[in-house]
Amino acid sequence: MKTVPKAGSGWAFLFSWVTLQIIIGILYLLLAENHPNVSAWSDSPQAYLLGVILGLGSGLFLLLVFLRPKSIADLFDLISLRFCVKEIQIQWVLWGAVVAVIVILLLPITPMKGGVLYCVIERGRREQTMFYVTTAHLIAAFLEEPIVRGFLYKAFRESYGRVVAITIVSMLSILTQFSTLAGSLVVGTISVLGMCILLCWCFEKTRNLANCILCHLTYNVCLFTYDWLRAENP
Repeated sequence: MKTVPKAGSGWAFLFSWVTLQIIIGILYLLLAENHPNVSAWSDSPQAYLLGVILGLGSGLFLLLVFLRPKSIADLFDLISLRFCVKEIQIQWVLWGAVVAVIVILLLPITPMKGGVLYCVIERGRREQTMFYVTTAHLIAAFLEEPIVRGFLYKAFRESYGRVVAITIVSMLSILTQFSTLAGSLVVGTISVLGMCILLCWCFEKTRNLANCILCHLTYNVCLFTYDWLRAENP
């Protein structure tokens, strides 16, 4: 019988995840202090990809520790991930694109030409950046959803209900992601909050994390495409 995580597990997970991020940050600072080239490298597309891998990879590691699945199939069952064509609902993909378009329309009111990805693209060599940033976007969609919607949201929803659970994961997303999207507190908060609510609602309606992943992936691809076009056509 599938066990639904409780809020205690969610808070313990968050504490452990933050602790890991702090440890990674301290190790980076120590490395940068002893190797000046590391500081310069930190602005590169390669560093952007590495940051995504370390941040979400540590979360995925904790997910396995907390859930202790017996197999890959058991893990998918625990996080409600099913790759079934009949369960895929295309409207959620379209909603991901709609939210991305709204964010893109809001970007002109910020002092930036595009999102932070625009800056990453401008700093890197075009042929390298395409690979690193695209890979980061794919990884973010596939790894973030099992952690946030597949575990944390379910844990808090079980104990506190939908509204509180959505509020908690939304605040978490705003604190950790808004600066990577728009370079603006207002636009970044609106975009992350809107997308987080949409993904939680998607999970509520479909009970299949695959729809959340596709929605998130569409959103990321739309924003990346916009930033790429802005960088190529300043």
